[in-house]
Amino acid sequence: MKKRFIRGVVCLILTSLFVAGPAFSGDTGNDTKDKTDQMTKQDLYRMIQDLQKEVSRLKEQLSDPGKHLGGEGVRELVHTEVAAMKARDERVMDRVEIHASLAQGFLYSDHNNWSGDSSDGMLDYNEFTVNFSSSLTDRLRAGIQLMSRDMGDFVNNEIRVDWANMDYTWQDELGFRAGILKIPFGLYNESRDIDSARIGVLLPQGFYSENIREMTNDLLGVSLYGTLDLNMLGTLSYSLLYGGNDADSDGEIAMAFSTTGLMDEDSITTVRIDDVLAGALTWQTPLEGLNLNLNYQVGKLEINGAKTIEFPPGSGNTITPSASVMDKSFSNIAAGVEYTWGNLVLAAEYRVARLSYHYSLHSGDTTLYDQQMDEIKPAGWYVLGSYRFTDWFAAEASYSEYWTDQNDKKGETLNASGVPIGLYGYQNTLSFNARFDINDYWIIKAGVNFNEGFGTGYSFQQDDELEKHWILYQLKTSISF
Repeated sequence: MKKRFIRGVVCLILTSLFVAGPAFSGDTGNDTKDKTDQMTKQDLYRMIQDLQKEVSRLKEQLSDPGKHLGGEGVRELVHTEVAAMKARDERVMDRVEIHASLAQGFLYSDHNNWSGDSSDGMLDYNEFTVNFSSSLTDRLRAGIQLMSRDMGDFVNNEIRVDWANMDYTWQDELGFRAGILKIPFGLYNESRDIDSARIGVLLPQGFYSENIREMTNDLLGVSLYGTLDLNMLGTLSYSLLYGGNDADSDGEIAMAFSTTGLMDEDSITTVRIDDVLAGALTWQTPLEGLNLNLNYQVGKLEINGAKTIEFPPGSGNTITPSASVMDKSFSNIAAGVEYTWGNLVLAAEYRVARLSYHYSLHSGDTTLYDQQMDEIKPAGWYVLGSYRFTDWFAAEASYSEYWTDQNDKKGETLNASGVPIGLYGYQNTLSFNARFDINDYWIIKAGVNFNEGFGTGYSFQQDDELEKHWILYQLKTSISF
């Protein structure tokens, strides 16, 4: 008798959920159907598990001689339990934010191959991201973003952790982060992976050159940050980071050194950026919309690979000893200004780096070659103006200059192979971009860069013949949600 009664209660619970549930919640039958259609297998599995737990608890209650529940009592109990389950699920989902973006681009250059076979038209230019974040408490937040990126001859859609960290805000003036952190270099470096955050397909290459992206992208370490109220003088935001990272052995930095002749192509095994100390200051001035930015970065760089040489010199015999490049302390400094007035944005930035390498060749424990290379100073700047004309259309124009070494702005210095780098030594770019917002989630962009020189292509590949003047056309579409 008791078993039949328990089975009856279980049937009543399930019937109440699917029949009486809409009346309890205030939903109509159609609303319930819509929500059921959107239910995933994981949601259904979780609901079944929760129901099994509740049924077990009801069995225990009904087996207690002191418990006597009529039909209305069971209905009220089921209603209370379903409402509690719903509230628990809402609290969990409120804590978790999930966002993703998918972007596909097309590049075409009338001359010169930039980043890949762009002179034939290039579709291997895309970015895919998904991130999860949660406010665990009022002050503690955690998150992670996975990214897959492709740009011509390198990166090639390998899934990597773009950032992953915990963030504790003690107060406005002081917070703490730990994990894989984006480096706040320049006005837009932290948001350069968010296509919807800007108008242009590419950021101004004079400052945000793709061939040095790994040097300023992210690090594994810790950070202190905060915002200070300066009263009548505005506010001052700061961040200080320390850490390092392992760059890709076939990434931008590796390709840069293989094209200089210091190492054989595809021979690089490790690229390590270590002991990085980065700092950023942003002053939100009393003039509304005017921000000033200052950044500094210092660290160590080590690259290991191999180099085929003739040894002894003049013998005709070749060997392939291990090769290493070390920079005891590279540095990078930048300053920028941004002014926003309604739909108008004006910005300008300047940066200069310092690189001084120690290059050596080793065969076992024997050092075959050891040389301190001359210091070079890559540098660049840009000015930019953008305007949003309507909710669905915005345009941008910029001009930038980049030098592989600001002390040699025409590329007349000899590289490691004893050949003047020429057009690889600089690049001047006039860029025009248009953005079309189809809806809140989907955008389409078009851009054109008129270039002189090929400085931003130096790390990508070495063409036998280059044109001094060349045009890079860009088309890109992305969805963010």
